[in-house]
Amino acid sequence: MISTANVGIAVAFWKCNNNCKYMAYKHLKFPQGSLFLVTGGAGFIGSNLCEAILNLGYKVRCLDDLSTGKQANVDMLLSNPDYEFIYGDIKNLDSCMVACKGVD
Repeated sequence: MISTANVGIAVAFWKCNNNCKYMAYKHLKFPQGSLFLVTGGAGFIGSNLCEAILNLGYKVRCLDDLSTGKQANVDMLLSNPDYEFIYGDIKNLDSCMVACKGVD
């Protein structure tokens, strides 16, 4: 399983060129059709992470209860067929089981 934490760590590596102005994540390669689960994907960081993963050509499933995230962040990605939103709480086992099903 590729977790949000693993992707977050990978995205945190900086390409130190011109005082570290660019993040180096576009070189990361995963199997074609990989499905990433992003928890908190309706928040600022999570929605940007969802968008970055989609732009790399992978599938994204977002789990969020919108307690602090914004519906607008979800709406901007809903037209992408590789994006799926699940309304649910990370503290709820059933929501997590549904969200994790089929995730690489």
